[in-house]
Amino acid sequence: MSLSVIGAGYGRTGTLSLKGALEQLGYVKCHHMLEVIRNPDQMTGWMAAALGEPVDWDALFDGYQAAVDWPACHFYRELAEYYPAAKVVLTVRDPLAWYESIANTTLRVIKEGMAVDPDRQNLGTELVVKAAFQGNLDDADHAVAQANATRYGLAASIWSQDVDRCHRVAQQLESGLVWVNCWMLRDLRTPMGGMKDSGVGREGGFEAMRFFTEPKNVCISYR
Repeated sequence: MSLSVIGAGYGRTGTLSLKGALEQLGYVKCHHMLEVIRNPDQMTGWMAAALGEPVDWDALFDGYQAAVDWPACHFYRELAEYYPAAKVVLTVRDPLAWYESIANTTLRVIKEGMAVDPDRQNLGTELVVKAAFQGNLDDADHAVAQANATRYGLAASIWSQDVDRCHRVAQQLESGLVWVNCWMLRDLRTPMGGMKDSGVGREGGFEAMRFFTEPKNVCISYR
């Protein structure tokens, strides 16, 4: 049996609901992190995959027709290549709501485990902390560095309930436009333009008037 559906969305983006929907549609069974929790014997194979060791995908997904959530979502590219006929489904969620959800559930459990044994390897530390968050769960400077590590700087978005932190981070972002807790909202009276390779000049507001105006200096001597 091979996978027919591959979920690329992170946990807490509706993956459990997607699992239920797929199974109602006949994709029985659908793999989810709950399957690993309920079947601890799967942990060995998934840990090997997380550590970059060779994987027998057919053996790991024996009895499954679909896979969503962690750990499978981390390997969606490899799985899409291995099962070329499978459909890839990306689940998404409002970023702020997603982070609040994962912080209160998945990340809380992972942090509690890390506090007891920081060196213990498990799927949470390897695929969520190290891979998805690159080892920086609460480091704003790391997030800024990652955002600025590009040639382009047209627009960026920050999601947080800490307004002071949003102001600090926005000042550090190399982006011509920074949205806070929103996306694609724009008042035409405000300047719009990018930094670095994202363009020169600004449109909108007084900046646009200056950009599209050719100043001329007429100097007259009355002597």
